[in-house]
Amino acid sequence: MLSAGITMVGFSRLWALAGALALLVVAVAAVNKGEGAEEKGEKMVLFIFTEHCFDVFLTNGLLAGSLDIFDVPCIKLTISKALGYGILVFSGLLKAPQIYNILKKNKDATGISASAFYFDVAGYTVSPVYGFRKGFPISTYGETFIILVENLVLVLLLWTYAKGAAAASTSFKLIATGFYACFAAAVLHLPDELLYVLPMLGSSMVLYSRLPQIYMNYSNGHTGQLAIVTWVLNVVGVIARVFTTATELDDPYQLASHTVAMVLNLTVVVQILMYREATRDALAKEGGTSSSTEGSRKSARLRAKKD
Repeated sequence: MLSAGITMVGFSRLWALAGALALLVVAVAAVNKGEGAEEKGEKMVLFIFTEHCFDVFLTNGLLAGSLDIFDVPCIKLTISKALGYGILVFSGLLKAPQIYNILKKNKDATGISASAFYFDVAGYTVSPVYGFRKGFPISTYGETFIILVENLVLVLLLWTYAKGAAAASTSFKLIATGFYACFAAAVLHLPDELLYVLPMLGSSMVLYSRLPQIYMNYSNGHTGQLAIVTWVLNVVGVIARVFTTATELDDPYQLASHTVAMVLNLTVVVQILMYREATRDALAKEGGTSSSTEGSRKSARLRAKKD
């Protein structure tokens, strides 16, 4: 009862924090509304400056000996561009800790929700297609291509190393692959007038990818092989993406999608921290069971050779 009470208090604080973050996002969006339009039609200098901002900061600023460089719209837009390209460059590291956990730690996928991975793949298929077809700057969505590839790798690892009831049959793998191919084709060929559906679909996919994992963590009482580094990077990245979307794009659908992802990723991080002791015990028990089973098999083989 005490543990459940602590858990409920923890989640109450989490959702209170999530609500405050959501309000902050709305406020940022209101302040930045329309500022992204300033960039349209302007060439970029060194990837992160518009010509106007380059002149403000350097040509007419520091290089001219002027300290009048505190142009707030330019500061926000330049920071947003730098963040966007930073996310793009480092996105390859996002899922690396999770992949490492599965490959190097007994080749085990304990505590990982298969449905979470499948919906993650679908969600990260929608995002890059929407950004590309809307003509958004690559700095606002480019990392989703890389994360999609990482998610596909994780699905293959799950299919390879999942045990017991979690293991997928060959027929299921073939059906899932065919369904994904049809889904990707449908998203790519969606009529332009229906493109607004994609961010809402992406938000739904994020919701369905996180909720099974959150529920599994809660019901198991531990978080298995989930890598905290991956999930913390998820939170940091999506908070940065909320800022870049609010600054560069006048797109409430995209902003809402990133806000939902921010709240759900934060939930998983809080669970990993709350259940860290139980997770350590569960993995130690799983490792002990695996070692015992392997030892029994070796003994049986030795007895068979003697006989």
